[in-house]
Amino acid sequence: MDFHGKTVLVTGGGAGIGRATVDAFGKAGATVVIVEKLEKLAVELRDSLDALGVSSTVVVADVTTSQTALDVAAAIDSEHGGLD
Repeated sequence: MDFHGKTVLVTGGGAGIGRATVDAFGKAGATVVIVEKLEKLAVELRDSLDALGVSSTVVVADVTTSQTALDVAAAIDSEHGGLD
């Protein structure tokens, strides 16, 4: 599939299935917004995606509270104009 021009969100993208999902969307051309609660994983992920030339934004946040989830959504809307 072609995701060029699309913005997608992956939570927990620093490891496991989340990381595989980030890689797949990145390879398909998407701008990937990743929410990762562990700062170390977030930094490693950002650096790795930058090296691969994947357009991404990495947000360090724990979106298990509704207010944090709303804050992250507002930031995504502001920076990317929403999600596809």
